[in-house]
Amino acid sequence: MKPALEALLQHPSIFCPGDDRSPPGMASGWPELDAGLPGGGWPRRALIELLPAGAGIGELTLLLPALRQAMTAGQGMALIHPPYVPYAPALQQAGLDPAQVLFIRPPQARDGVWAMEACLRSGILGAVLGWLDQPVTITVLRRLVL
Repeated sequence: MKPALEALLQHPSIFCPGDDRSPPGMASGWPELDAGLPGGGWPRRALIELLPAGAGIGELTLLLPALRQAMTAGQGMALIHPPYVPYAPALQQAGLDPAQVLFIRPPQARDGVWAMEACLRSGILGAVLGWLDQPVTITVLRRLVL
């Protein structure tokens, strides 16, 4: 490997799978998943992209343990353009405080990226979940990471 590339890959903000330098992650609540994730859990302060086969097939269930941890820490979360209206009693039964959940339905689906950026930029939420109807480009992902 070229020295310049090797030096770039050593930067602390760049992660490569199998890298021993990965910071400890937030336990997902699913031991089998944690075993396969770098750092032993969901990466903290990072963009995580889930690509389910369809909407409403339990993707929130996969994230519930981490979302409960964020809410226990006193941080709320935003649900931006979810495929279904959140059902407050189900959120409460899952251990999430509905009063700390922002439900954002942008007037147009393309405004979802802007809403996600605004929520992330605020710095007051423990999690921002967005369902996008449009193809996600590298440019959009980079904007969300920043």
